[in-house]
Amino acid sequence: GAAGTQTVTFDAAYTSATDIIVPGSIMVDSAVESVHVEVQIDTRGGGADGDVLLQPNNDVILSAGILTDGGDVRIEAPGTQTGQSLYVLTNVTIDTEHNNDSNAGSVSFEGSDFILGRSGAYSDLTIDTTSNGGADGDITLVRFGLNPSAELNDQVFNAGTGTIFVNGDLLGGSGSASDPASLTMHGNVQLGGSYTFAFDSATGPGGEVNLTDATVSAGVAGANLTINTGSSSGSQNSGSVQLGAFGNGGGHYVNNLTVNSNGTSSGTDGQISFPTGGTGGFQIVGTLTTDSGNIKTVVDRDLTVGGGTLDASEVQMTVDVTLSVASGGTLTANGVVAGSNG
Repeated sequence: GAAGTQTVTFDAAYTSATDIIVPGSIMVDSAVESVHVEVQIDTRGGGADGDVLLQPNNDVILSAGILTDGGDVRIEAPGTQTGQSLYVLTNVTIDTEHNNDSNAGSVSFEGSDFILGRSGAYSDLTIDTTSNGGADGDITLVRFGLNPSAELNDQVFNAGTGTIFVNGDLLGGSGSASDPASLTMHGNVQLGGSYTFAFDSATGPGGEVNLTDATVSAGVAGANLTINTGSSSGSQNSGSVQLGAFGNGGGHYVNNLTVNSNGTSSGTDGQISFPTGGTGGFQIVGTLTTDSGNIKTVVDRDLTVGGGTLDASEVQMTVDVTLSVASGGTLTANGVVAGSNG
C-alpha cells in the first residue's frame, strides 16, 4: 500500500514463541499507519543495547511488554493526525535494564493524545528504568487517560535515581471493587505544568496514590498539583494518599498542592499521610489544601508552605514536626489536632 497506510504487527502467529528476540534496535517510523505489539519485544539478543522506537502515523497498541538491556524505548505520535493514541490492552511491563547488569535506558511517550487503556479493560502498566549499580534511566509521561471507560488501573513508574518528567494529567480507573486503581512513583518527579493525578471514581472505589519514594518538584514556575482519590459510588471507600518529599530539584518548587480523598459516598474516606523517611524535606511556595473527610490526616514530616488548610476528622503527628508558614500566610487545621508520641 501507499506510505502511511500499513500496519506493522509483532506477533507469534506462526510459532509457539512468547518473545520476539532481536540483537539490535527496532524502529518503526511514520511511513507506517499503526503498530500492534502482540508478543513481548526483547532487544537483548546478542547482548546489544538495542533501542525501540515506535513512531507510526497513528496508533500504537500494546498487548505485550518491551524489554531492553540498556536500550531506550520511545513511543511517539508525530502529530500528523488528530487523536493519535497509545492503547494498553493487557497488563504491560516496560523494563529497560532487564538483565540488571549495566546502565538502564530511558522510556518516553510523546505526541498529542494518548488514551492508555481499552474500554472496560482497566489494564496495568509498569515502567522500570532502574539498574543494578549502573545509571538509572528517565521516564517521560504525557496525559494518561482521556475517557473514564478507557483508563489504566494500576500504574507503577520506577526511575530510581532518574527523573520522571510529567507532562500531562495522570488518570486511573478501577476495574472492580476488589481491584481499585493506583499510582506509585519512585524517583525524582518533575512537573512540566499544572496537572491532576485523578484516581477518584464515580462507579467504584477510589484509587491509591503513593509518592512515598518520590521527590516532587516543578520544571516551571507556578506549577500546581491536584490529587483526587475520592469515591462517590454508594458505600465504596476512597483511596489513600501518601506524599513524599517536595523540593526544587527541577528548578522550582511546586506552587499549590491540593489533595482530596474525601468521597461523597457512605464509605470510608482515604487517609492522607506525610510519612517520615524519603530524601529531602517538604516545601511548596503556595498553599497546601488537604481534605481526608471522615478519617485522619497524619503529618510525620516537617512542612514548609505558603499557607493552606488541613481538613480531617483528626490531624495527627506521631513524631515531632515543624510547620513553617510564609510571612502573611495561615495554615489552618479543621479537626482535632493530636499527637501520639508523648
